[in-house]
Amino acid sequence: MLIDVIAVCPRPNFQLDLEFKNGEQRRFDMRPLLKITPWNRIASPAIFERVSIDYGIVV
Repeated sequence: MLIDVIAVCPRPNFQLDLEFKNGEQRRFDMRPLLKITPWNRIASPAIFERVSIDYGIVV
């Protein structure tokens, strides 16, 4: 079962601070994914920092 993300904050070096509906908090490193399609389209800091949540999913 997937747990909804309720908060996201972009960090330096393409990392995300995530807070989940169950109260858990994690830091996710996006750098390995940014080398592959389709994630390579958000590999600029200006685009990456526009991160948001839509229906519990990071977009």
